[in-house]
Amino acid sequence: MKSTVLLGLGCCLLLVGCPRSGGPPPEGTTSGTPTAPAPVPNPDPQPEPTPEPPAPVPPAPSPSGMTLSPGSYTSKACDGRKYDRVARIGKGNTIELDDRVSPCPKGTACVWSGIVTRKGTYTVEKPAETGKPYKLVLSFDNGGADRGAVAAPAHLEWYESRGMLTEPGDTCPYK
Repeated sequence: MKSTVLLGLGCCLLLVGCPRSGGPPPEGTTSGTPTAPAPVPNPDPQPEPTPEPPAPVPPAPSPSGMTLSPGSYTSKACDGRKYDRVARIGKGNTIELDDRVSPCPKGTACVWSGIVTRKGTYTVEKPAETGKPYKLVLSFDNGGADRGAVAAPAHLEWYESRGMLTEPGDTCPYK
């Protein structure tokens, strides 16, 4: 049985045209070394997937321990205020409050923009107890009052546990 298998294997090799040792294969035969087919270009290439951006780094706590990030926070009309208010927290404890009392519609000319802007600074008071908010005590260049707008609050509150800015007494949340 072994000799039959060996004989069959030998005949198979002769028919395929195995290379002779030390030289090229005989004419009309192949080398016996399999070659990979040429790659076929993909007619419908898919774009490379874009890598996920790195996760945002949470803001570093300030010296007070508060992690309120600089940026814009908007509060919808509430608690007697009939318009939106935007708080822009800046670096260096700066703040701007925009009361959108009667914004000028796009595409029209207005004598007044309809937005009351107050600029100032804030200081941070730490909460007396765990779970209570930090206070951002506000100080405005014009005292916080202006025509046509509800007076600005004396302070805003930052609830660290839920990452939310509100007006005093947990009213009028900002997002």
